[in-house]
Amino acid sequence: MGSLLKNNNIHHKGENTVTIELTYLTYTAVLCLLLWLPYIGAGAMKFGFLTSQDYKVPSQREHAPWVERAHRAHLNLIENLPSFVALILIAHVAHISNETTQMAAAMFFWSRAFQTLVHWLGTAYLRTLAFFVGWLSQLMIAYQILTFVN
Repeated sequence: MGSLLKNNNIHHKGENTVTIELTYLTYTAVLCLLLWLPYIGAGAMKFGFLTSQDYKVPSQREHAPWVERAHRAHLNLIENLPSFVALILIAHVAHISNETTQMAAAMFFWSRAFQTLVHWLGTAYLRTLAFFVGWLSQLMIAYQILTFVN
């Protein structure tokens, strides 16, 4: 099985197919994968594992405010992830990678990580600023794609 996987390897020696943009997309995906842990863990600790898994609407239970904010931070990233994924993949397929797209991909990840933290802490103005930076970074990538296409 191991040799079968090695024979089908599409990564060629000396060729780096993982761009900075794809790396930050991976970081963002991992962040999204991990963001459910705090609020599910808090629910399991407070209500027990089986009770926390009974699919009741979160508002039907009393959670600490930070747990509700952690859940909303996760949902907010889920809402913003599809456009980021699409832009990074379009840029990758079109071979558009430059200082702007690289910086914007990094900005998106770090702004979303910061937005998550300040969302958990309940800091409204910083949360909005971080969201705006993430939104702006996507526009920067889109602009690079659209100016390349036209």
